[in-house]
Formats: sequence, C-alpha cells, structure tokens
Amino acid sequence: MDKVKIFLADLTHNYKAISNPFMPYAIGLIASYAKKLYGDAIEIKLFKYPEKLYEALENEHCDILGCGTYVWNSNLSHWACRVAKARNPNVLTVLGGPDFAKDKGQKLDYFKKNEYIDIRVLLEGEIAFANIIKLVLDHGKNNKDKILSNKIDGCAYLSKDKTQLIETFAPRIQSLDEIPSPYTTGLMDEFFDGKLIPVIQTTRGCPFSCNFCVESDEYYNKIKNFQTQYAIDELDYIGKKISKTPAVTTLQIADS
Repeated sequence: MDKVKIFLADLTHNYKAISNPFMPYAIGLIASYAKKLYGDAIEIKLFKYPEKLYEALENEHCDILGCGTYVWNSNLSHWACRVAKARNPNVLTVLGGPDFAKDKGQKLDYFKKNEYIDIRVLLEGEIAFANIIKLVLDHGKNNKDKILSNKIDGCAYLSKDKTQLIETFAPRIQSLDEIPSPYTTGLMDEFFDGKLIPVIQTTRGCPFSCNFCVESDEYYNKIKNFQTQYAIDELDYIGKKISKTPAVTTLQIADS
C-alpha cells in the first residue's frame, strides 16, 4: 500500500490579523508520536494558515485530515473537513480538542448534525490518533466500514446505522518522553516565519477541578512531566531558530 497521507491542522483566522498567533505545537506532538510509531508508512504535513491547507486539499491527495479545535477555530476546522470531503469523499476526517460535548446525547446529535465529521478524538490525542492510523494501515485507506467497525480507544464516532454513539477512552501516556520533540525533529521549522510564537510544554495535568478549565476532568488529575533535558533541548533549538526572526520575542509555556 502507498503511504498514508495525513494532513494535521491547528487553524487560525488571519483575515486582518492572526487571531491565534501560536505555533501548532499540539498537532506537532501528535505528528512526531505517529512518525515514531509508523515511520515511512505515513506522510504527515502540518498546517496553521487556512489558505495553505485549502491549497493543499485542492492540489494534493489526503487520506486523513485531523484538526485541533477550540472556541477560536472550531468553525474553521469544520470548514476544512467540508472542503476535504468535497474533494475526496473517502477522506477520514478527525477532530480533536476540548470543543466537544461531554453528554452522550449531545455527542450523538453532534455527529448527526455534522455528517462530514467521521471521528472525534477524546482528551489526549497522541495515542488515539495513532490508533486511527493503525486501523487505516491494517484495513486500507478506503475501507471505512472496517476502520469504524469496532471501538477505537480514545475516540468517538457514529455507528453505521447512525443510531448509536460508539466511544471508548484511551489511557494517558505515562511518560511524556515517549513523544519525540516536534522541534528537534524538524517538524516545526516552517512555523518560524516571524509571525508565530513558539510553544513548549513541560508538564500535563492538574490536581485541581476548577470549573472553567478544560483539564478539570478527573482524567487529568495526575501530573505527568517531560524530563528537564527534553525542555532544555527544545529551548536551545527554539533559541537558534527564533534569533533569525527578531519580531517574535515571546515564548508560550502551555502547562496547566
């Protein structure tokens, strides 16, 4: 089988200004973990700007489109999935991120309303998205019935007869060092464009349950951390790259 071609997007509105001016670190982690597992069996491209994703969907083949969603880009992510489906009805569309209901009835309604969305990833994305890729590699790119025939750990989707929600949760990654850095592996190089702010993460999870926070779920109540050297290597790499774009003077640390 040819390589499975994957587009991953963390889109931002950029009509007058870049509304979310941060490098797409989260999808970078998902991509680097997938490349570690599946190597040359897959090809992954990352996107931040809608026009670049649109051009790629117009001119290239895509087997899986995955988009990260939150309140600031949910509409853009849904737009991208509609475009992808119009170009290739067999593309597998996957959305992840906290912009998704917790109530099962609302989840069911969501899939019925948005028929162009095949799968929602629940909570952490690396293991769940890797599970999706494995099924595509096992069953073939265009065999959606097989891919969606059983529960996929970490994912939710609609049953074939569109009457039931099929979902199951995946365990968290216990050692975050299992995820190669998307910076030191070169996946983020194109985003040092003088416009976007680099992002790193040193820990995940939080013991508190504040209502306003997306990580107040019990799933996240134990803190996991990257080793110190992991962060040092990323900062060294970012420092060398960012020195060439003096307009960017900020670093975002995405710890809870």
